[in-house]
Amino acid sequence: MILKKRQAAPEPFKVRSLAEADPAYSALLEKQQELRTARSKLDAEEGDLLFRLANDKPADAPVNRRVAALLGDEVDESSPALDGLRARFAQCQAERRDVDAALRVVDDRIRAARGAASKTILTDVEPEWRRRVTALGAALAQAHAAHAAVEEIIDALQRADVAWGRPTFTDGRAVQIFETRVGAWFARAAAAGLIDRSTIPESLK
Repeated sequence: MILKKRQAAPEPFKVRSLAEADPAYSALLEKQQELRTARSKLDAEEGDLLFRLANDKPADAPVNRRVAALLGDEVDESSPALDGLRARFAQCQAERRDVDAALRVVDDRIRAARGAASKTILTDVEPEWRRRVTALGAALAQAHAAHAAVEEIIDALQRADVAWGRPTFTDGRAVQIFETRVGAWFARAAAAGLIDRSTIPESLK
C-alpha cells in the first residue's frame, strides 16, 4: 500500500504590521509606551507618598498624625520630613499632568499616522486582493452556470405541469442567492473596477 504524502496546509496570508510599514508609526508607539511607563511609575510613587503622609509619626509622638488629629492632640505640621514629602507629591502631580498631556498628543498623532501606514499596507496587498477577487468572480460565474443547469430541470418540470414541490427539489434551488446577493456582488465589484463587466453572466447584469 502506497501512502500518499499529506500536503502541508497553505500558509495564511500575512500583511506587515503598521509599525513595520511605517517607521514613524513605530516610533510613536515606542513613545506611547515610554509615557505610559512613566505614568505608572508616578502613580505608584504618588500612592506611596500619600501613605507616608497619612501615616507619618514624629519620633517623639506616641501615635501618627491622623490618630493625633482624631484625639484632638496638637499636630506639628512643620516637620522637615513632611515638607519634603508634600513637595515631592506636588511635583509628582505636576509631572503626571505633563505626562497625561503628552500622552494625549501622542494618541492623536498615532491615529493620524495609522491612516498613512494603512495606505502603505493596502498598496502592498492590492495586487493579490485584485487577483483573488477576480478568481472569486470566475468561481461565482461557474457556480451561476451550474445553478442555471439546476433551474433548467425545474423549468422542464413546470412546462410539463409536474407537481415538483418536494424538499428534494425545492431545497436544491438558490434563486435568491444568485439573483439578489451574487448579482449585487458582481455589480459592486464591477463598479469598483475589480472585475470586467464582460465576465458577469448576462442574467446577473
